[in-house]
Amino acid sequence: MASHVRAGARRAELIGCALAVAVAVGAGVHAQPFDYDRLVTAYARGQLDEAVSQLSRWPREPVRHGVDATVKAGEPRLRAAVMLHTDVAAVSIGSDFSLAEFHVNAARRLIDVLASRAPHDPRAREFITHWYEFTPSLFLVVRKLDRAAWLIQEGFDRSPNNPTLYTYKGIIVEMRGPVQATFVARGRGLALSPARAERALEPATQEFRLALKADSRFALARLHLGRIHFLSDDTRARADLEQALADATDASTQYLAHLFLGEVAERDKRQADALREYEAAIAVGPRYQTGYVAAARMADAVGESERARELAIACISIIEKNADPWWDYQLGGVNMPMLLWLRQAAQAP
Repeated sequence: MASHVRAGARRAELIGCALAVAVAVGAGVHAQPFDYDRLVTAYARGQLDEAVSQLSRWPREPVRHGVDATVKAGEPRLRAAVMLHTDVAAVSIGSDFSLAEFHVNAARRLIDVLASRAPHDPRAREFITHWYEFTPSLFLVVRKLDRAAWLIQEGFDRSPNNPTLYTYKGIIVEMRGPVQATFVARGRGLALSPARAERALEPATQEFRLALKADSRFALARLHLGRIHFLSDDTRARADLEQALADATDASTQYLAHLFLGEVAERDKRQADALREYEAAIAVGPRYQTGYVAAARMADAVGESERARELAIACISIIEKNADPWWDYQLGGVNMPMLLWLRQAAQAP
């Protein structure tokens, strides 16, 4: 039981750190009570903390009234209203799932109104697509997999053949499956044999392949496919991970690709190559811990004890540690790039 509590606390911590939205509590808020339009306007003007902190404390009935009035009026600040509710859900989901789900559903009502404009408004279509590319990740990170799957399917109705949504479906299969991924930092083995791992994860493989059929350069799907090939002892793993590294445009995916390529090298008894990959991971993410631990372990394995000691000291000496993408990979991870895009779009004229 304690391990489940710790895991839940870790997921909540990841959300709180990643979103960087301070939800104020206590006195000091002097806004007119239940002035929904004022909060939407504040959000649209970039006053995210103020708007989110106030709305998160409202009773549900005035929230419903505000959404109803916005729906009837066809409020021009629909994108800001959608993201106000989405951000409230994001900061609540680790501590009050019912409240988070309530606000996601409020955002969905507003998305329906925005969708009525989509046939003639490319910006509306793009915003709706990206909202569905972000919101399921909130449910993944707290392991509400059925809720995530339902939202993903709704997303396909709005955005068919979407590589991000296919990738989420594959991640759900991975998270539900009996296979435990190895920890590069600890050198732990698999819970299942490679053959059983391949059978268990074949549905996930199919989803990642659909994502790559939709977008052959979609690095996250390629990364997951390479990881499954590694777990299945499939020789295609190395090529997949090298391609994911080549296609990646974000540091997190590059970092993970180097870590996983290090594991492939370990499996193939190429210890010097493994050390190089782990050190390359450090170069990409110098504030992430897993690369240091894996590199120190490998340096020790190849007889470079002094290098191993330096790496261990460097890891301990990191003053400002960032949330390691390895944990995001294990827990689903909040789609932060998409959240940031949506916030900017909500504040655009």
